[in-house]
Amino acid sequence: MVCKSRTFQLKSPDLKVLRQWQFANGESKNFSTTVSVKEIADLQEKSGAGTLDLYYVSKEAPQGRFLAGIPIPDKATAKNNSK
Repeated sequence: MVCKSRTFQLKSPDLKVLRQWQFANGESKNFSTTVSVKEIADLQEKSGAGTLDLYYVSKEAPQGRFLAGIPIPDKATAKNNSK
């Protein structure tokens, strides 16, 4: 059984929802979900230092479930590592 009203939320370090991806209810055998890595990278760049958190939310899990913490490198570190 697949959950209903499936959503991924990307939250800032202060828990503000930066981006939300909604997925169709699974009526077939394809329950896949896809999120663009480029979108996450763009949001990382705009967010400043800290960690972005990815949550899964559904009708069955309305409080959300933490999936991953995505560290945001500070700009000085990112410039030094790109050399």
